[in-house]
Amino acid sequence: MVFRRGRWSPAGDGHRGGRRRPPPPSGSVVTGEGLRPAPTGAGLFLVINPHSGQTKRRPDPKPILDSEMPDAVVHVLGKGERISDVMRAAVGSTTPPTILGVYGGDGSVAAAAEVAFETHLPLLVLPGGTLNHFALTVGIPDLATGIAAAQAGTGSAVDLAEIDFGDRGRVLALNTLSVGVYPRFVQFRTRMEPTIGRPLATLAAALRAAFTAAPLDGSLDGQELRVWSMFIGVGRYAPPRGAPLKRQGFDDGVLDVRILRSTARSRGRGFLSLLSSRTRSLTDHGPEPMFHAPRHSLVFTRTAITLRSNTDSAQFYAHDGEVQKAPPFIPGGTRAVTVRVLPAAIEIYRP
Repeated sequence: MVFRRGRWSPAGDGHRGGRRRPPPPSGSVVTGEGLRPAPTGAGLFLVINPHSGQTKRRPDPKPILDSEMPDAVVHVLGKGERISDVMRAAVGSTTPPTILGVYGGDGSVAAAAEVAFETHLPLLVLPGGTLNHFALTVGIPDLATGIAAAQAGTGSAVDLAEIDFGDRGRVLALNTLSVGVYPRFVQFRTRMEPTIGRPLATLAAALRAAFTAAPLDGSLDGQELRVWSMFIGVGRYAPPRGAPLKRQGFDDGVLDVRILRSTARSRGRGFLSLLSSRTRSLTDHGPEPMFHAPRHSLVFTRTAITLRSNTDSAQFYAHDGEVQKAPPFIPGGTRAVTVRVLPAAIEIYRP
């Protein structure tokens, strides 16, 4: 697999659509008892994203890292630099690291996770964003906890999700993937936040997205549907019904899928039904029963799903809190994407 600009595609191995990776670097992961301890940070290449997050109360991590892990190589991301490019350059250097690390938010961690997946190197995640969903899920609420885990060599394998656009490319998702109304909500909030602040921007964006978004027409695993929004979480999310708020684990081996359907009722009623948890939890017996459930929103799990759509609503999607445009396709054609869970995709340091 050859990665380019955060995406990878089959190249040179005659294996179209597969997920092969190069063999793991020698000595990068200790089998049986966990990860390689790094008491002084030897072998660690860590990227700090100083542009992550909005809180100003967090201390500068570099002096702490220089003190606690003096043998680590710490790179502060410069203007115009990409985390994935910087990490791949380090891995391809004459003195490649045996551990990758990142200080930033979920978007930064997702970029680093792609390189960790590609190279089979373990990843140290240090929370430096606004919400830090992934770091909190794996038990790393602060800098000290992450550093201690790396020094002790404790860790776990975690799941990721692969977003497969076929011959148009693939990306990895760390926490979530959304299509429909949510990407529009993120776009609206991003535009308004610098002017009116995050709380008001969130409310205004939610109202605007709820009443201007167009339904997404298509099919899920071959079953026709019309939806306002679809959420796909890596692993199970809580609460088990209604709007997903918190990832419950990191090695469930499933996708948590939540659909807000477009029905004859008003879209306002549809969104209120999601907030009031008017859902139906379904067992995994195939896609047909869920589309006959008399509810606005549905919750189920899969290991893989395929979504097809030819509407403009499918042009944008969000993963890990960032909106991206789907790869181009033939005008008049149908966008198709398969999302599948990748169990135990990467090793991370954690308590």
